[in-house]
Amino acid sequence: MLESRTPPKHVAMDLEGVAKWAEQHQVPLQEAYQLSFHHIYAFIEHQAMLNVPVITFFVTSPSMRGTLQGDAVLAELVDFLNNNTTRELFSHHKMKVTVLGKWYDLPQPVVEAVRRVSEETRAYDSFFVNFCLNYDGQEEIVDACKVIARLVKLSKIDPDMITKDVMKENLATSYFIPPDIIIRNGARQMTTSLLLWDSPGAYIIFSGKLFPELSVADFLGMIQRR
Repeated sequence: MLESRTPPKHVAMDLEGVAKWAEQHQVPLQEAYQLSFHHIYAFIEHQAMLNVPVITFFVTSPSMRGTLQGDAVLAELVDFLNNNTTRELFSHHKMKVTVLGKWYDLPQPVVEAVRRVSEETRAYDSFFVNFCLNYDGQEEIVDACKVIARLVKLSKIDPDMITKDVMKENLATSYFIPPDIIIRNGARQMTTSLLLWDSPGAYIIFSGKLFPELSVADFLGMIQRR
């Protein structure tokens, strides 16, 4: 039984396969992403029910910026974050929402929605919900290296003092524990740049399903397989 197992501390997953699902079912991308965010809402609900401290969703990468797919997912994300039902869910369970990646370079409606939800939930600490927007795990590591290089240049840190812990402290994900489960959706069995620094040691599950096909039962079953 799921209840008898120790729940994972951090589950991360991507939204792979939404465009392919929309094409297969001959529905607009907007509709496919609307369904996908209904799934995200349900997964977040079960995060609280199962007492999973952290959940992370890889929503967009830089390569999606300015594309039809990128525009569609961001439009639905804004609606999701602005929706009163979503905001009540975050408030009820005291969920802190964090957006990782260069979200500040995205269109103004996205920036405004991110700033508002971040402000509304900043004091919460019962659960943590992360959205990766305009995010690339390799860029995250490069940006951390740039910060450390500046510290070395200013003589605030000696190069010999640079350790894995120092690198982690300068990542955007510095205050999150590494994921114990990474769920990869879609047909391709390959890793992505999602939480690249923290992914070693994570149990990677290939769902074999496009994200809109993923059900709550699938989600719970994959956690059970851990």
